[in-house]
Amino acid sequence: MPCTLQFDQPPVEQAWLIPEVLPQGELVLLDGPHGVGKSCLAAALAADISLKPHQGKEAAILYLPSKLQRPFVATFLNRQEINFDAINELKYQSADPEQSQLEPLLSSLEATIEEQKPALVVIDSLEEFLEDDAHTDARAWTEFWTRLRALAHACNSTILIPRRHGMHENRQYGPITRTGSEIALFILTMHYHPIDPAERIVTVAKHQTGLIGHQAHARFTKNKLHLHHAEPHQHVRPARAPATWQPKDKQQEEINEILEHVESYMMGTVTPKKKVKEYVLESGFSERAYNRAMRHIKLECKRLPGSNDWHFLPTAKMESRSLEAQQAPIRYHQPAETPTNQPRAQGAAVGGPQPVVTKPTPRQPSANNRQTG
Repeated sequence: MPCTLQFDQPPVEQAWLIPEVLPQGELVLLDGPHGVGKSCLAAALAADISLKPHQGKEAAILYLPSKLQRPFVATFLNRQEINFDAINELKYQSADPEQSQLEPLLSSLEATIEEQKPALVVIDSLEEFLEDDAHTDARAWTEFWTRLRALAHACNSTILIPRRHGMHENRQYGPITRTGSEIALFILTMHYHPIDPAERIVTVAKHQTGLIGHQAHARFTKNKLHLHHAEPHQHVRPARAPATWQPKDKQQEEINEILEHVESYMMGTVTPKKKVKEYVLESGFSERAYNRAMRHIKLECKRLPGSNDWHFLPTAKMESRSLEAQQAPIRYHQPAETPTNQPRAQGAAVGGPQPVVTKPTPRQPSANNRQTG
């Protein structure tokens, strides 16, 4: 029997959790360069969905953060406008570390999602749960991603997975990335804005083929992330050059700030490694930023006699800078006069601070020695 094409059928409309950004009942992968804010975007999307009803009732959200991401996700969620009653953390513990984690993780997800029917499930980050299965057979990875997508369709739940290494990078991909990109229908990409450092470009596409789809701009304001749709004439095509994936100047500034915190805490002395890390994290830096900075600093670390803890040894430069800081004399500076106290004839600019004048001002004669005209 010959097959006939019916062109008069209306197209199937896609349902959206967040219009034109996050589809409903789909397996969605979130790609982007390292440090661009993929976890922040996932947390902001979860916070936005928690405030809106889903299918006539309160939206349920499941969050499965890895051990490394759990404190960061909790901190960022606390900064958002969010309904915490709608968000539940899905904890997963591997039964046997020596065996494959594909089947236990998938079984745990299927049992929980089929029971609660959540609107959104965030798995951050999947690589840490499955890092020991990198050499698993390709058929096992195909079955894993296929069952994950079928679970999203059957329960009408959106499964969002931020990926550390996505298809946006021009490199050889592992089985986790390659097979997932071939099976997932929707892939979100997140890139830096070429002009505004506080904005990110979020695009949605099917299979990452064809033209760029809908686009939204995510903006960080006061430790919060806000999404707003971009008009067609405001669409920005992100640069694909490797030099634009990560703003090196911003990253170097962060490394320098962490180095200053480490130096100020160590004061040129041998300091426990655990104490240094706690001090830097309490200062507001993330654990990933701390690890990235310590790889650049390259401090020598060893165990001292009679102690089981690891200690950082200061470098010669750190010791010399600490000694100079201790020997530097204390200088007292007289505060500059306010612009309102200075006459306009001296060039005072009303409304802004005045620069410190280093040239000594001439001494004014007293009233008794002043000549009268």
